[in-house]
Amino acid sequence: MSMNGLPWYQRFPRDLIEGTVGMPYDVKMQYWALLDLIYLYNNALPDDANFICGTFNCSKQLWRKVRAELVSREKVQINNGIISNKRAENILESSRKYSNKQANNRANPNKNNTLPTPEPSPDAHQKRTKVEPPQPHTQEQELKGILPSNSKKEEEGAQARASISVFQEVMLAVGVDPDKAPKFWRGSAATTHVLGWQLVHNLTDDELVEVARLSRRDNPEPPDGPKALDRHMAAFAKAKASAGSIKPASPSKAAPVHKPVDRQAVAAFWAAEINKGAYVSASAIRPDVARDMLAAKLVTPEQLREKGIAA
Repeated sequence: MSMNGLPWYQRFPRDLIEGTVGMPYDVKMQYWALLDLIYLYNNALPDDANFICGTFNCSKQLWRKVRAELVSREKVQINNGIISNKRAENILESSRKYSNKQANNRANPNKNNTLPTPEPSPDAHQKRTKVEPPQPHTQEQELKGILPSNSKKEEEGAQARASISVFQEVMLAVGVDPDKAPKFWRGSAATTHVLGWQLVHNLTDDELVEVARLSRRDNPEPPDGPKALDRHMAAFAKAKASAGSIKPASPSKAAPVHKPVDRQAVAAFWAAEINKGAYVSASAIRPDVARDMLAAKLVTPEQLREKGIAA
């Protein structure tokens, strides 16, 4: 059994706090840490006291107490030497369904290519008329879906297909199940809105997903629609531009896809939040990002210590 589960997972702070009301402090803290191990082991954590006590640096006596308390409260289940959690099972299953769907999409990129092509009528050549070339449209029209009438539906469909992968990744990052998406996360308008972030801010697919994930620190509940992320995308783009790592976006070209996240821009974004005195959770900033901020002299070690951020 290897530790190769999710590199990150959705946290539900309100549910976690309300669900542990009345728990002794040591049990509550151990449970929160235990959830990380459960996700790392794909909800199949070995019930091995030596391993768990070694990981948490606690005594077996304390672990036995915590284990019994969590089982009695039905926070974890232990069957056949495996520790699991019900919510982890649901989240991992949703993740697996999404991965399978993506794999199926990649395996069948042109599902409609086998459809028969309609044969022209014998006198079609006599009825041909001059076809006007499509008129150029502005970036604003692209974002709003206001395209020339002859190509509106085709263009919307193409945009949806081109951005469906990153669109679903953004949904998962903010806690929305793609299979049970609420009203404002459905349809071509939503996918076009997500594509608009790339056109306006010159962000890559990976950066869109990263910013969406980071937005959960301010909004633990999934947003009603993609518009709720506009300010987060704009703030990240501003920090990225001020870091001097990119040229201004070209309005006629979309950003390249699957480019690694710009670490300099991430560091600049979080440094700006810290310097303006905004609330920043210690768990929101990874140690490597903290080290990047220190190396670039964007923050001081004292500022990081005050926030409880490890570098």
